[in-house]
Amino acid sequence: MILKRIYKELPGTIAITIHDSIMTGILTNNVKSVLKIMKEELTKFIGASPQIKIEEKREILRRTREEEQYYKQYDSTAFVNCN
Repeated sequence: MILKRIYKELPGTIAITIHDSIMTGILTNNVKSVLKIMKEELTKFIGASPQIKIEEKREILRRTREEEQYYKQYDSTAFVNCN
């Protein structure tokens, strides 16, 4: 439901899920709006405001060389991560 709402309310925004995170692309990065939608939808679903952490690209790419090559394919600026 979160991605559906992001695509409806933020046309042109690229957002994909990775496990418990939503990643936005460098050209369509709209972290504040994505964060707002996530909080609203998750609060409706679980009945309480979730703790959400934003990770910048430099934090994400602290990985092994093999993992780093994989993640460089997806040049993103931020994950919005629900913990």
